[in-house]
Amino acid sequence: MKIAIITGSSGLIGSEAVHFFASKFDLIVGVDNNLRAYFFGKDASTDWNLKNLSEKFQNFEHHNIDIRDFGH
Repeated sequence: MKIAIITGSSGLIGSEAVHFFASKFDLIVGVDNNLRAYFFGKDASTDWNLKNLSEKFQNFEHHNIDIRDFGH
């Protein structure tokens, strides 16, 4: 099974990566915690894009994870 992991998958570049790789991989694992909404307000949320990706690609799996390393 070929798996692609895309960080920031609901944002502009990440979602384009999902579109590109969806036909090339068996599973697309998207990691995004929508920090855009935190920084710029709820109107800037990428939830709408996440919904679109989830509806369009059967092989897209989203994970709401913060990958920042706060220990360093």
